[in-house]
Amino acid sequence: MPKLFRPVRVEFDSLVPNGPNDEYWVTTIRYVRRVRHADGWRWQLVRTHHKGLDRWDPYLELDREGLNDINHVYGLIK
Repeated sequence: MPKLFRPVRVEFDSLVPNGPNDEYWVTTIRYVRRVRHADGWRWQLVRTHHKGLDRWDPYLELDREGLNDINHVYGLIK
């Protein structure tokens, strides 16, 4: 486990729709860190040097949902 609050580089694979019957995989590099939560520890996406990242990065919300699923599967979020 990395030290507390230290960002770790990970790759997220996202299945992105490109039309009614067309989907493709996109791999994005993200940074995550362990943070203290009301129920314990969990993983959280780190915002890099771009403040408006959520406006122009279409995969950020997909990666955030995927990270929440990982936290739920490992019992970090109830």
